[in-house]
Amino acid sequence: ESFMDPALLTNLEFEYNPVPNFTVLKNNCTSGVLMVPSVGSGTANTEFEVLTGDSLTFLSPGAIPYQLQVNHDIYALPRILADCGYQTMAMHPSTKNAWNREAVYQYFGFDKFVNEFQTEYLYERTFISDACNYNEIIWQYENRDKSKPWFLFDVTIQNHGDYYGGIDMPITIESIGGNEPEGYLYDAESYINLVKISDDAFAQLIEYFSNVSEPTIICMFGDHQPSLGETFYNSIFANSGLSQEEKNASKYITPYVIWSNYDMSAEEYGDISANYLGAVVLECAGIELPAYYKMLMNLQKTYPVINSSTINDIWEDTLIQDYKIMQYQHLIEKDYDEEIFSTK
Repeated sequence: ESFMDPALLTNLEFEYNPVPNFTVLKNNCTSGVLMVPSVGSGTANTEFEVLTGDSLTFLSPGAIPYQLQVNHDIYALPRILADCGYQTMAMHPSTKNAWNREAVYQYFGFDKFVNEFQTEYLYERTFISDACNYNEIIWQYENRDKSKPWFLFDVTIQNHGDYYGGIDMPITIESIGGNEPEGYLYDAESYINLVKISDDAFAQLIEYFSNVSEPTIICMFGDHQPSLGETFYNSIFANSGLSQEEKNASKYITPYVIWSNYDMSAEEYGDISANYLGAVVLECAGIELPAYYKMLMNLQKTYPVINSSTINDIWEDTLIQDYKIMQYQHLIEKDYDEEIFSTK
């Protein structure tokens, strides 16, 4: 939830790096910038792109597929992996009906949706902490059916807005573009300190899985940037030299990293839009790609970012039109050609 590497934002300077553990990981693992479809909210839309390989770009502005288009079984990541013998689990420490997840996760083919934890509940502010979330991941891993490989999709909640303090805040914004910070930035500093807590918790999760014998891949990505208001963005963009288009685009970036506890043979994918990330993870795991995902990986080499900022320039390309047609069948048609989306 709202995870952001502050290094991706222009002009911000801190006394020390708020995400030292993540920085080490991104410098030593497959990593890059993820172009996401929303800013400030809309977690479900980033989930949708990652889990299905479909793009919000082909839908009406303001569309929320979890509430509108996803109303039948779809070959999303969990169903593809179930066909490969995986047990599949979704986890989120909030109500099951938020963003219609309970129904959508069934349509996507998850075996189980966990939103009540077996481990002790721990909080940052009023939200269940990332550390608590990761403790539950470990519990679920240790108590899984060990006869099958395991896929977990976990959505955290710790860094949900609003950002009003309520935590230790050792990190302050030292300067913006070399100048003393001006204006109301308390919410931004609250957020940065939450990210530091996330970084520490994620390091503990990585440490645990570094010591298990089962080959494991962990992909972590941010769903969207936090809602920090125009005062914050005006401050960091001042004298940045960025065009208005570049300023707008920079609000839709989050980081991703793909780590493994073994020597994983994986290429660098660089900066990509969220619709490609699921296919990238499958490829990193050595899973046979269905035809739809092979198409995505081929498309990614030509158009690594597909979103509202890029689509007008590439709309007429045959590759884009093919993608649009296949997505329509995948998302809208209930009697779609299963061979395109499954490896069965």
